Amino acid sequence: MKKIIFLICIAIQLANAQQSKEIIKNQIATSFSKYFENNSENVFLHLNKNKFLSNESIWFNAYVINKKDGKLNPNTTNLVVKMYNDQNELLYNSLNYVSNGITNGQIKLKEKLPTGTYFIHAYTNYMNNFIEDESSLYKIDIFDLKDQKIKKKSNAPFDLSYNIEGGNLLYQSENKIAVRAIDVNGDGFKTDNIELKDEKGIVISTIKTNEQGYGFSFLTNPNNEKYSLSLKQDKNTITKNLNSVKTIGFNISVNNNVNKENLILKIETNDISLAKYKNESFTLLINQNEKIKFIDIIIKDKTTQLIIAKNQLYEGINTLRLIDNDLNLHSERIVYNETNCPKITISKKQQLKDSIIIQGKIKNKIGVFSISTNPVPENSNFNTTSSILDKIKINSYLNEEIKDLNHYLSSDDRTKKIEFDIALIHSKPKYNWINIKKGLPKLHYEFDLGVNLKGKIYNYDVEDGKLRFISKDGINYTIPVSSNGDFEFKNLVLTDSTSIFLTLLDKKERVVKTAIHSRLINNNPSFNKVLKIDPIVYDNSSSIEILNTNDQLFETNDLVLLNEIILSSTQKEKEEFRANPYSYSKDPYKITETHANTYRDVLTFLEMHGCKIERGFGEFKIRSRINGFVSTSLKNIDTLSASGKKEALLFIDDVIIPDGSIFDGMMLDQVDEIYIDLNTPNGYGTRGLGGIIKVYSRKGYINKKQATQKTKEIIVENGFKKQHTFKNLTYTNYNHPTFKKIGAIHWSPKIYTDKNGDFEIKIPTLNQNQIKLNIQGIDNEGNVYNEEQIITIE
Repeated sequence: MKKIIFLICIAIQLANAQQSKEIIKNQIATSFSKYFENNSENVFLHLNKNKFLSNESIWFNAYVINKKDGKLNPNTTNLVVKMYNDQNELLYNSLNYVSNGITNGQIKLKEKLPTGTYFIHAYTNYMNNFIEDESSLYKIDIFDLKDQKIKKKSNAPFDLSYNIEGGNLLYQSENKIAVRAIDVNGDGFKTDNIELKDEKGIVISTIKTNEQGYGFSFLTNPNNEKYSLSLKQDKNTITKNLNSVKTIGFNISVNNNVNKENLILKIETNDISLAKYKNESFTLLINQNEKIKFIDIIIKDKTTQLIIAKNQLYEGINTLRLIDNDLNLHSERIVYNETNCPKITISKKQQLKDSIIIQGKIKNKIGVFSISTNPVPENSNFNTTSSILDKIKINSYLNEEIKDLNHYLSSDDRTKKIEFDIALIHSKPKYNWINIKKGLPKLHYEFDLGVNLKGKIYNYDVEDGKLRFISKDGINYTIPVSSNGDFEFKNLVLTDSTSIFLTLLDKKERVVKTAIHSRLINNNPSFNKVLKIDPIVYDNSSSIEILNTNDQLFETNDLVLLNEIILSSTQKEKEEFRANPYSYSKDPYKITETHANTYRDVLTFLEMHGCKIERGFGEFKIRSRINGFVSTSLKNIDTLSASGKKEALLFIDDVIIPDGSIFDGMMLDQVDEIYIDLNTPNGYGTRGLGGIIKVYSRKGYINKKQATQKTKEIIVENGFKKQHTFKNLTYTNYNHPTFKKIGAIHWSPKIYTDKNGDFEIKIPTLNQNQIKLNIQGIDNEGNVYNEEQIITIE
């Protein structure tokens, strides 16, 4: 009986322990779920290259990625892109409109920019909500054409940093130390004489580093004393003291290069810790964002070994954490599980005289890509720019980016894989366990969707007033005005330098003359974290030849190449009209002196050319005066007049205006061109049912009446940047060494595949024997693509 009672007690204890373990797991899972509930995002900028001449433009394609599912974020619309010099001075600032996670843009450089290193920073306002820096910073070089030689960047050693695998320098245990040496410009420093010393100055080991500055050593069975790293270079010595030795603790160590199927994980401790924690239960977490897996651990020996199948890990960066039952972190380690990066099949379909047609294909998916095409220089690194794989799948999870990841991941070289793992040991997770335990972060910054126009109507005394908004881009809607005259139009997509018109209406929708003040808000959000931009340090004793510009590289600015034009004496020069109508059923009227003398003003001209002017309450409504057939499909439209005629859509200089009152008093001699089509032109939808009228003013004409118009025109400043088609510089010599080194051939942003995953582009060859394609992109399942290929021109 006693034996039965004992077994029952044991069973109850095991059940309670298991129940307690499940509660702990639920608490951990809840913490991760809450912390990542507010969806963060990352942005990758694909630059057309990373070295530029000072009279070029920087072209980019931006991918805004939802961090939870790794797909393009359809909710983001506002992306800020800025450029700084190495003194942290702002040189360029733009707001870019993102559609379905994609946007592209151009940074036009100024010819007077001095040769140097510059930084491009990309972020969204929503990123300001998080402790972690989710923005992107890219380093580029710009060269002034007049510089034949420049000062060489100094590579003098500057600092040593380290991290212990697992995080703890553990007493009487084996400790793997990952070291990094950097120079004064923050770049990796290759050396072979970093010394690991005890507190008596005795050298325990000497550490070598690779080109990126990473190296490692073991410190076995350390005692309770001080240890340090030192690097002596010329007359300077850099010393870094290691943290104090911990008597009690654990370290996670990993061998990730045994084979492609498994990794070997060990939890190491010492005798003192084993005496305290023997048979204690721990939890090993495998984590990426809110995704988490659990492995139960019972500590029985100084070394606890596990073999974990890599298909149980998440693709990309995984953070391993050892947690006790009180949710205390004892050790953590970052590991990389190779990302499934599907390949793009690239082939040359056709070669023309001065261009080639390239076909691309991804398997059974729909994707979007950007492609930079550049010359192939001799003795140059194959990789041109950073990749979407680097940014989205690896560096976005680390507190400090690992540079030149292509060096580690471009082949199956085992040595490079080991070097990459040393770099990961040196790194720390971006997401801190203490912060994760706190749960859901508070949001203080809005998720911007377009821009807002906020303002005030002065001396406002209109009952139930409304404000009408019309933009050149076709936006047209009305909002109520508050009792004190305040108003705000939200979520607008306004292009920089475009025109908008505001008109105050009373409750009977009559136009009211008033003074209106307005401004755009949320169009230039600041970034609330410190940018890591340090001045570049140069070696004043040496210089290098960076450009060879002794021979002419570009056409001079005052040289214009014209296509051959043949004119006969009897040939009448064709008039070029400014009007660009969707329907060419009507020709514009080119206003001559005869027109001006005959009709005097614009309204008279319109009346004599089929228009009916309706004046009332200061408004001028313009319709067709011709009685004619009205389509039965339009009979229910309430905006039609009693005669069945809808108002014509009115423009001045291609800007939509709310009514014809601005034409009142406009003399015809101030007009260059008038276009009238009172049918239903194609391309304007229901807005053009009453026809369209476009008036183009003469160059230099200012409507003196405009200042007193009841409709206020506003020119948008610092709105969304216009997107431009790629235009290359005009080179005179495509075999010039400078062109070979840093020239650009072509830039193709936003290339979409068809439903079968196919795309095709045409690329100029510019007399090259070979061209280099750098392809970045993402498909509808969140797979990223990073390809760089050389195409031979036959």
